[in-house]
Amino acid sequence: MRFSIKLILLSVGLVIMTGVGIAYFVHLLMLDYWEQDAKGDLLRQTVAYMRGVDMLLFDRLGDLRALALDPLFCAAQVSPAALRGRLVLYRNTYKIYTNISYFDKEGVRLANSSGLGIGQRYTATFFLARQWERVMRGEAVVGASHSALLDKDVLSFAQAISCGPDHTPQGVLITTIALERLHSLFDDIGTLQKASSVEIDLVDRDHRLLYSNHNRKGILQPYQPAQWQHELDKPYPITTDADRIYVSISAQGFLDYKGEGWSLLVSMTRAEALAGAAPLHARILAISLLCVGLAILVAFWLARYFTRPIHALVETVLAVTAGNLARCARRSQARLVQRPAHPTRDELAILTYAFDQMIVDAHAYQAQLREHRDHLEETVRMRTAELEQARDAAEMANQAKTTFLATMSHEIRTPMNGVLGMADLVLRTPLTAQQRHYVEIIHRSGRTLLRIINDILDLSKMQAGRLVMDIIQFDLGEVMQDVLGVLVDRATAKGLRLEFKRAEAVPVHLLGDPFRLNQILCNLVGNAVKFTDAGSVEVRVEVLEQRDADVLLRFQVTDTGPGIAPAFQSRLFREFSQEDPSFSRKFGGTGLGLAITRRLVLIMDGQLGVESVPGQGSTFWCTIRFGRQQPGDRREMAAWQAVQRHNMPDNRHFAGRILLVEDNLVNQEVAVATLELFGCCVTVAGNGREALDAVWAATPPFDMIFMDCEMPVLNGFETTLRLRQWETEGGRPRTPIIALTAHVLQQYRQQCQAAGMDDYLAKPFSQADMGALLQRWLPRANGDVAAEAPAEALSSGVRAGFCPIPSPGASPTREEEAGDGVSSVPVLDQTVVDRILALNRSGGTGLLAKMVAHYLVRTPELLAAVAQAVEQEECEGVRVAAHTLKSSSLTMGAARLAELGRAMERDHADLVQVRHHLQTSQSLFDAVKQALGELLSRQG
Repeated sequence: MRFSIKLILLSVGLVIMTGVGIAYFVHLLMLDYWEQDAKGDLLRQTVAYMRGVDMLLFDRLGDLRALALDPLFCAAQVSPAALRGRLVLYRNTYKIYTNISYFDKEGVRLANSSGLGIGQRYTATFFLARQWERVMRGEAVVGASHSALLDKDVLSFAQAISCGPDHTPQGVLITTIALERLHSLFDDIGTLQKASSVEIDLVDRDHRLLYSNHNRKGILQPYQPAQWQHELDKPYPITTDADRIYVSISAQGFLDYKGEGWSLLVSMTRAEALAGAAPLHARILAISLLCVGLAILVAFWLARYFTRPIHALVETVLAVTAGNLARCARRSQARLVQRPAHPTRDELAILTYAFDQMIVDAHAYQAQLREHRDHLEETVRMRTAELEQARDAAEMANQAKTTFLATMSHEIRTPMNGVLGMADLVLRTPLTAQQRHYVEIIHRSGRTLLRIINDILDLSKMQAGRLVMDIIQFDLGEVMQDVLGVLVDRATAKGLRLEFKRAEAVPVHLLGDPFRLNQILCNLVGNAVKFTDAGSVEVRVEVLEQRDADVLLRFQVTDTGPGIAPAFQSRLFREFSQEDPSFSRKFGGTGLGLAITRRLVLIMDGQLGVESVPGQGSTFWCTIRFGRQQPGDRREMAAWQAVQRHNMPDNRHFAGRILLVEDNLVNQEVAVATLELFGCCVTVAGNGREALDAVWAATPPFDMIFMDCEMPVLNGFETTLRLRQWETEGGRPRTPIIALTAHVLQQYRQQCQAAGMDDYLAKPFSQADMGALLQRWLPRANGDVAAEAPAEALSSGVRAGFCPIPSPGASPTREEEAGDGVSSVPVLDQTVVDRILALNRSGGTGLLAKMVAHYLVRTPELLAAVAQAVEQEECEGVRVAAHTLKSSSLTMGAARLAELGRAMERDHADLVQVRHHLQTSQSLFDAVKQALGELLSRQG
């Protein structure tokens, strides 16, 4: 079918659809308008009808009040005959009433216009029994019921008779109207009788039908027809369904009569309501058809007008698709030359002009594309090579920078520690004033240089993303006291007042990294002291947000220094940034302190800011979120601190027989040498089975047992359980058992506690760690008894030293950092090596040589065991061998190899990762062996 025909048909179809849609829309609008008009008219008629009902009831109540004012009812002595005569007179005067009764205030009928029911109580004869209290309060009450006295359905009106100046109720006057008489009155209200389909229902407050123009049999029956059941409680009075329109309103009331909660329910058919709209619909349809006819004629003309230039464009497109772009371009170029450069406002002319220009441009672009395509592949290859070279150079430069900073910082810090240490020692010797001055300059300059090196190392760690925060328990007051102790001398020397203030709501027992918090506060407070010449420096801590699990604290450091210019405040936290270059010469520093502080605060989920006015001082503030310790954590923290406070001097000796249960020969050598250094007699067992045999055969029993947790044959947990069971069954005294393991996480401490162990010592341990444990559990050699643990811990079987705080020799973050950044850990941990050398000098002659020999023999066996377990896919074998490798390496001081052992233990289920760690471990062992050989040669 040709496009012109399709366009004509489409135009005609659109016109017809549009005309029909408009006609239908107008039709709906008119129907809605007519319906809204019908609803409004019905609502107005209903309101008028309800006002007629209210007026009728109000008039009857007015009659009742007029009757109640008769003085006869308030007379002191009135005969029943006189009362009945008066009621008969009223009955004859007011023909509408069926009966009139008078009750005393006790509810007994004294008179009746019909002479019936004298002496009966209202509860037996009157529908208003439940409304009697309202009547006696002076309210006018109206209600419908079936009167047994009259055997009729009646509407009753009740009014109290009040006498005397205080209006004391003396009785009740009740008038009744037969409902059939009332219906005739309601029928006479003609506001709703225009339409034949109108249905009227009057319902009382109890949902009983009082009046209906179409259902007289349902009078005084529950009124719940389906069409009204959902309408009675709706706030808007008009609703509709498919067939009818409904209006429901409540009694309005007049003056002091407020209605009795009656509802008037009126409905009529939608067909009758909309009957007047039919002629209008016919006129709308005729107009719509006429408009559609005219639109069809216009569509035919427009379609033919638009299709002519389109046919020409179609022919050109077909020629281009057939591959005749060059020929079409020549034709288009000729037409462009003939046409004006700026065509008329005719859109089709513009389209034709643009299409010809597009054909010409496409032909030119095709030629250019053909030319570029020949050179594109070579260009892409060259650019890719350049980008790869630039990326590799950037990565190498960044890696070189990070490695250089980390290596040089570690290498420089080692001799700097020696310089500072020797300077300290020299300062403690007798010196002349000039010599002391020179040495103090060396010491102060060394400390400054060490601080700069530490700042550079921290910055390189942050930039490399390798700075890890510890999550441990700490006391906020102790951290603030440490900061005060570091800076108070500097502040005092300058005549400054240094104040620390903590709000009462700030908790002190927190979870987080106290060392980094100390670094942040030292930087902020140190800067304030450095740049303030007179006045004070105030540190304030307050709570911003407090929850069950954590707390957000705000630290604020305010000084009375020179202030900071607003232009510099935006650059204050950048690296190597100082407001005045002369500050570096006057005060020292590199401009890294605030930059490092900002990064630390961001890592700790906080913010850092400054508020300063030149000449009026500065206020630096930061927010940091910390975890909150639970009550149990605080008890353990307090117990650990109590133990730390009661550490004894280095020359302590203890009397005790010790059983050391350890399968690793290197660990055996260190533990035995350390225990013998404290004067203990040590027995060694290689596994749990040997330990049980030694305990059962020991006479006298051992005073203390050091139990390794990971051992062959029988591990430390199972051995401890069997020992505790043996003690319980035989009524034997409890022997202290100390966990001796390289695990430092809380879950392993809890596992040790559950097995029945009393305390915990992490590998590698120092002499101070061992001395603290012996102090808690063994008597002194001179007969003194160690300080007792808290009674609460002893009664529960858990000693006070058993707490989640790691010993000084082990950091909990090692367990989390294993395998990440191992290259930054030294081959040999100098701290551990120094401990071994100290033992060697203190009585363990040859200890170092024996430990090195054992380690160099055992380590290849362990690496081979890991490799064999990997090949056989035995994950548990990997874990056991890796744990032993980690333990012996920690004791020997092979820090990097211990980290790799910990990584293989942690990832024992991932054999691919273990194989990667194993390859690194085997090459690293050569470096460890070389380092140990050099250590032995230096020791002679």
